[in-house]
Amino acid sequence: FLTLLMLSVVGARAQQPSFIEFFGNYAVREGFTSVELGRRMMQMMTRQAGTDASLAQLLQGISSIRIIVADTLDRDFVAAAREVADKLLSSLSEEGQTARCYLAEGGRNGESEFLMVTYGPKETVVIDVVGTFDVTEVSRLSSFRPR
Repeated sequence: FLTLLMLSVVGARAQQPSFIEFFGNYAVREGFTSVELGRRMMQMMTRQAGTDASLAQLLQGISSIRIIVADTLDRDFVAAAREVADKLLSSLSEEGQTARCYLAEGGRNGESEFLMVTYGPKETVVIDVVGTFDVTEVSRLSSFRPR
C-alpha cells in the first residue's frame, strides 16, 4: 500500500507542468521579456557579496534564477504560472496588484524552488529561484547590488 501511495505522489508531481517548460514557452513569445541567471553567474555574484557571509552563502546555494516580465497584464500567463506552483507561502493584494509566493521542496539534488507571481495594472512578473537556500533569505536578493 505504501509503495502505491508513493508512486501516486510521484506520478502526480510528474504530471504537473514544470517551470522550465513554462519559461521556455513564454521566454520566446512576443510581448514578454526574459532573463536567466545560471550557477556561474551566482558564483560571480558571490564574490561581490564582500564581507556579508550570509548573502554569499545564499548566492552560493542558488543554481538558477529565471524572470519573465509580460508587457501587459496577461491572465493566461498568470494562470499558467500558478499551474506550475506548488505550496502557497503567502499572498498579498494592494492597490490592484497581487503578489503570491510559492515553494516546492525536494527537487533534484534536494533543491527547493521559490516562485513569485506578481500581477496587476502596474506589472506582471514571474520570478523563479532554484537551489539550496533558506526561503526566508530569498528576499535579500532584491537589495543586492553588485559593485
